[in-house]
Amino acid sequence: MESVNPYIYVGLREPYRLLYRRHIHADAKDVAMMDLKTICNATGIIPGELLSASRKREFVWPRFVLMAHMRRELNMTLKEIADFFNRDHTTVIYAINQYDDLYMYDKEFRTFAKQINLPKYGKKTLDARKL
Repeated sequence: MESVNPYIYVGLREPYRLLYRRHIHADAKDVAMMDLKTICNATGIIPGELLSASRKREFVWPRFVLMAHMRRELNMTLKEIADFFNRDHTTVIYAINQYDDLYMYDKEFRTFAKQINLPKYGKKTLDARKL
């Protein structure tokens, strides 16, 4: 099967995404941008608001979800994530810890995080460090 451009992948519907998921050739930043668009589509906010310095819950929760996803699924370093969001690496550590705590103890946040439904890449499917 041919590889697919990551920006074309974003426009594919879910059944077709499953076919191409193993054949994406992109760096971690491109995949993170696709996941950013997925979160923005799910929440109805624009990417600039998610990347802004706003502390509103409607922007902070999706930011927590994306930062945790970038760290765990895309294997990005704290520095790479911080650069993506134009923040300090300690802010990323705080966001990931907040994600873990909120997911464990806050039912509303857990429901929110599950509704976003970001793809699970896994180590064999997409190893962002080697791309």
